[in-house]
Amino acid sequence: MQERSLYKTIRDDLLRAIENGSLQPDQALPSERELCQRYGTSRMTARHAVAELESLGSVYRIQGKGTFVSGRKLIQPLMQVSGFTEDMAKRGKKASSQILFAGEKKADAAIARGLRIAPGEPYILIRRLRLADGVPMAIENTALNASLCRGILDTDLKNHSLYAELTSRGLALKTGDQYMEASLANAAQARLLAIPEGAPVLLIERHVTNPEGVTVEVTYSAYRGDSYRFYIEFDGVNRTDTVSTSPGGILDNIN
Repeated sequence: MQERSLYKTIRDDLLRAIENGSLQPDQALPSERELCQRYGTSRMTARHAVAELESLGSVYRIQGKGTFVSGRKLIQPLMQVSGFTEDMAKRGKKASSQILFAGEKKADAAIARGLRIAPGEPYILIRRLRLADGVPMAIENTALNASLCRGILDTDLKNHSLYAELTSRGLALKTGDQYMEASLANAAQARLLAIPEGAPVLLIERHVTNPEGVTVEVTYSAYRGDSYRFYIEFDGVNRTDTVSTSPGGILDNIN
């Protein structure tokens, strides 16, 4: 059988195994070496077949570990204040974090505009890699109003919900606005999310205020595009769309 036809056979056999449940979500695919032995083909052909499955969203790669079957994408509502920990708990998944940075910084123009504070004023920056059942899912860069969130850096941000900590201190939160755009993972994002550079990511910019309208938090996140679907529910069709500045550009400022 020609190599060109053989990669399609490998691709279709793996896809059939995924669809009929022989290969379960998050189960590892056979290695390239195993596929080569099974089909009597070259590693390049096996890699081509798996790459097509990845482009379809049927599998995902974790660098250094292998290629795994994609589960159903997580459905994430946009019009509510809920943290990653709470979202994962609702889905029966264990949330965890790697703290990339936690400390005070002085606001540049972009952060000052987002938090509605003066440039040069202190704010709290918390950068976390968010994981579900040990799989990297999102990079969150959270800028907090320092005057409202004092003491938050003394809490266990690796294992506890940031929103739970804030509300336990009597800080009421309500949704302000969120913006979303599609992008491609840069080298730093790809390394943290264990995806190929150039893979799709969803950039979310979220502003959260207290009941008095004071901005408490601005979070700039990069979510794996192969793991999430976002939805919004609305009542009516006569709406005016607005365009914000790119959250990707602001992410670059605080990476």
